[in-house]
Amino acid sequence: MYFAELFAKSFARGMGKNFLATLLSNLSAGETTAAAGAITVPELFALMESVDTAYAMSPNAGFLMQWQTYLAIRAAATVGGQLAPYTMPDGSPAILGKKVFFCPNMDAIGSSKVPIIFGDLSRHAIRAVTDAFSSFRYDEKYMVQHQKAIQAYWRADSLLLQGSNTDAPMKTLACHS
Repeated sequence: MYFAELFAKSFARGMGKNFLATLLSNLSAGETTAAAGAITVPELFALMESVDTAYAMSPNAGFLMQWQTYLAIRAAATVGGQLAPYTMPDGSPAILGKKVFFCPNMDAIGSSKVPIIFGDLSRHAIRAVTDAFSSFRYDEKYMVQHQKAIQAYWRADSLLLQGSNTDAPMKTLACHS
């Protein structure tokens, strides 16, 4: 189990950037913020409204963002002068009743950045080649330090599942320039 956890972190950091780049290249902006360095609750509602209702109401719908973006929204968002609930019944983070998923490769809030994706996240598919995972152990290279290294390889790619070119299961929130 220990190696599986290490490989998972390594793949998420390396392949996650490519998966995110593929996803962002197929998405359009659902909303643009009024300020370059802040996100407001009405802008989040506008982003949610820009996504087709069938996708927005899907059990797989949610927000994808960095942890720091979530904290910035949580600090600023109020409903009727009180903080809005930020967890789902199962305890997972939420904004406006939708789950939040964290991706360290997403942009931070800033001028001309794309810090948030909203929509049916299950529409982003990852395809792995069958039996493509392999690992190699380096015995001699690190022998001087009494260490061993293991390098893993996995062939995979991703794509956005769309019914047509106009189908938009997810949209982005873009920061003003």
